[in-house]
Amino acid sequence: MELIGEGRLRPWLGPAIRGALAWAVKEAVCRWPPLERDDRYKTCRGCQYLGDCAYGSTFEAEGTLSEGAPSGMADGQRAITIRPPFPVPEYGRPGDRMTLCATFLGERAAAAADVINRVLLESDRGFELGRDRVGFRLSAYLTEKDAPGALQCIEPEHLPASPEDCRGYVPAVRLDLITPLFLKEEPVEGGKARAVLKPTLGQLVRGCLRTVGRAFAAFGKGLDGRVDFAGLKKCAEAVPTQAAFWQPFRQRHHSTRQRQRYDLVGVTGGAVFGRVPLCLLPWLVWGGRLGIGEHRVTGAGCWEVTLLA
Repeated sequence: MELIGEGRLRPWLGPAIRGALAWAVKEAVCRWPPLERDDRYKTCRGCQYLGDCAYGSTFEAEGTLSEGAPSGMADGQRAITIRPPFPVPEYGRPGDRMTLCATFLGERAAAAADVINRVLLESDRGFELGRDRVGFRLSAYLTEKDAPGALQCIEPEHLPASPEDCRGYVPAVRLDLITPLFLKEEPVEGGKARAVLKPTLGQLVRGCLRTVGRAFAAFGKGLDGRVDFAGLKKCAEAVPTQAAFWQPFRQRHHSTRQRQRYDLVGVTGGAVFGRVPLCLLPWLVWGGRLGIGEHRVTGAGCWEVTLLA
C-alpha cells in the first residue's frame, strides 16, 4: 500500500480501508445496474448471482456460507479479513509504504482472490482515506508461489477438543496485539455490554472459540458435538495473568452503510499468562490470526503468540 497523496490519518485505518476496497470490488463485478446495486441490492440480500460473485462470496455474510451451515453460529462471519498496519503515522506523505494483509476463508473466497486482486491492482486505480482524502494505491501482492505457506488448511482434528486431548503446560505465554482489540463483557440483565479493558486469558479464549467455531460453521465442517467448549473455557479461566501492558484505545468511527457515528473503545498492548495448558495454544494461535471481538472483518483483534521458558 503506497500513499500518493498527503494529509491526516487515523491510527487505525481498518474500517476506512475495507470500505474503500469493498466498494471498488463491488463496483467492478456487480451485475446489476448502478441504481439497483445501490438500492435494492445494497447488502446483496436476495441477489440471484450471490453464489458465484467475487464480491458477494467474500465481503457479504450471506454469500459466504457453505451449504448447510447453521445460520445462527455463522451470523456476521465474513470470508475476507483486511488488516492494515497499526499504528500508522498521524500525517501521511506521498511515497509512504505500508503492508496490507488480506485473509480469505473457505473455498469460494479462495477462488475469488485472483479476481479481487486484479480489480484492486489495476495500475490506474486509486483510493482515498479520511477527511483529507489521502490517496493511495496497491502496488503488489504475494501469491502462494511467492510466499509458500500462504495457503493453509485447518481440519477439526487439528484443534484439541477438550483439556484431556492435550495434557501438559507451557510455563508462560506472551500475547502481543498487532491491531486494536474490541471485546465486550457479557451484559448483566437489563444492562449494556461494556468494553473489556483488561482482558483475561479466559475472555480471550472465549473469543477464539467463538471466532474459530463460526469459521468452521460457515466455511467447513462444524465443531458442534465434537468440541467441549465449556471445558476449554473453564480451563482458560483458571490461568493467571503474570504481567499486563494493556493500553486503552479510542477512535471515532463513521459507518456510511449504517449512517452512524460512534466511538470505538478497546485496547492495545498485551499480557503474559502463566502456566498455560497446551490444549489452548492452537485456539490462541488461530484466534489471533483470524481476529476476535468486534470489527474483526477490518483486521481488529489480531495478535502474535510467543512461548516463554
